[in-house]
Amino acid sequence: MITYKPNFTELEKLSEEGYLRKVVSPCNKLVLFNYTDRCVFERKWNKHTLNSRGTVYEIESGKTVARAFQKFFNFLELPPCKQKTILNGSGVYASYTSHEKADGSLGIIYHYDGTWRVNTRGSFTSDQAIRGAEILKNYDISKMNKNLTYLCEIIYPENKIIVEYGDVEKLVLLAAFETESGEEVLLDGFIQP
Repeated sequence: MITYKPNFTELEKLSEEGYLRKVVSPCNKLVLFNYTDRCVFERKWNKHTLNSRGTVYEIESGKTVARAFQKFFNFLELPPCKQKTILNGSGVYASYTSHEKADGSLGIIYHYDGTWRVNTRGSFTSDQAIRGAEILKNYDISKMNKNLTYLCEIIYPENKIIVEYGDVEKLVLLAAFETESGEEVLLDGFIQP
């Protein structure tokens, strides 16, 4: 469960120092923070930078509007003791599920101000966020819970990363979090096109 509570003074400071990038939404009501290349290269990881992967906050109230994944690391980026724990399947790694890796851009889907919105971890207006919002219109969103943030891969032909999907346009559900608490919600499936 994500228990991170934002400290906007610290987020602003890290932004001024170049470790986070602050992005304000076009409506000027929302803000997100995303870690920068400088943060990665200097390994400036702390609770604020680890939780700055596109989580969205309302500027006026400071309320969390959408929850994104925390920063995760590739296996070889981890210290040897953590690598061993993973390989032994112990601790928090004792129970897990694995899924096919969809190869697109992270989409963060959430309800705000009476509408479903999509942004990526670093932008409210990236090509991927805009296309993700368009693709979402092809789905039956009537059963989506407005108190959840849905994280998905945005897949469409012009956004080929490595895997070739042909003419396919889709959203692949990765996870869902209760927006307020950060608790992950297990879902059987996603909205249907």
